[in-house]
Amino acid sequence: MPGHGQHSPKEQCVESYDLSARQEGRSHEAVRVLGQALARHISPEAGKLPPFALGDAPGLAAEVATAGFAGMTVQTASRLLRYDSPEEFARTYLISTPLADLLAQVEETRRTALLADVSAALQPYIDGSGLAFPSESQIIIARK
Repeated sequence: MPGHGQHSPKEQCVESYDLSARQEGRSHEAVRVLGQALARHISPEAGKLPPFALGDAPGLAAEVATAGFAGMTVQTASRLLRYDSPEEFARTYLISTPLADLLAQVEETRRTALLADVSAALQPYIDGSGLAFPSESQIIIARK
């Protein structure tokens, strides 16, 4: 599957982009829990996590079409995500987003409460190896 700027010899296009929009729902319970904890302990805006800011796959597909892209295909990719603990999941997720700078400025007591909430809510997803939850992404491939 070609990425940005890579084309197969058969493609006749100016640019190619691979975009993804994650579907909220059962497959993203851990991220939903984290977003709710961020909204409670940090701010409502912090609870709007970056991968979900684009909305659902149909909404993103409509935006892609409006932007002039064509030859659109939508694929679903699923996998099981694993972390040692809910706290590790939260820390790993948050440091990889623009929220990292915001959280660095928040008092330690609020960060601790945030992690405690996430940990408590994700206990049903703990197995013998740590935290495990399904993840599903809708991948949109289009040409311009």
